[in-house]
Order: sequence, then C-alpha cells, then structure tokens
Amino acid sequence: MDLPPGDPTEFRDVNDPSVAAIADALTAAGVTGGCGPELFCPMRDLTRGQAAALVANAVAQDRVPSGTSGRAHRPTLVDAYARQYTLRRALQ
Repeated sequence: MDLPPGDPTEFRDVNDPSVAAIADALTAAGVTGGCGPELFCPMRDLTRGQAAALVANAVAQDRVPSGTSGRAHRPTLVDAYARQYTLRRALQ
C-alpha cells in the first residue's frame, strides 16, 4: 500500500522518525488513529479484532498505487466480501 506522507501528528510515544512517518501516513489515510489521545502505541500487542479493523480500513482505502496508469482502485464485491470475512473471523 503506497501512502502519501501525512501531516506530523506528534504522537507522544513515537520517537523514531521512520516510525513517526509511517504512523503519520496511516493516520492521514484513515487506517488508524492511534490508541488514544496523542498515543500510537507502536509496541502494544494487537487483538485479532484490532488487526482485522486495520486490514479492513486499509482495504477500504481508495488509493492509486504508484507506477500504475493512474486509475484508482474502486471497491468491488470481492473487496466487500473480504472485509466482512476478515471481521467475522477476527470476532470468532
């Protein structure tokens, strides 16, 4: 998933600039908002439900991958099924 850089969010618990860049991009894309006010919790374990939500949010993004013709991916029935399947499995 190619994401454009996000605006600096200043998560208090992210000190590594490379991790901060990833956290900012994921936040700007709507994949995650961190784990609390001004916290990203990069070392916290994820539950299956949280991991499924991250995957579902990433799949739902309407992004144009770099190096393509410029046509954006439009969600399909397969995408919707994959999202629902992932969420159901995570909640089992």
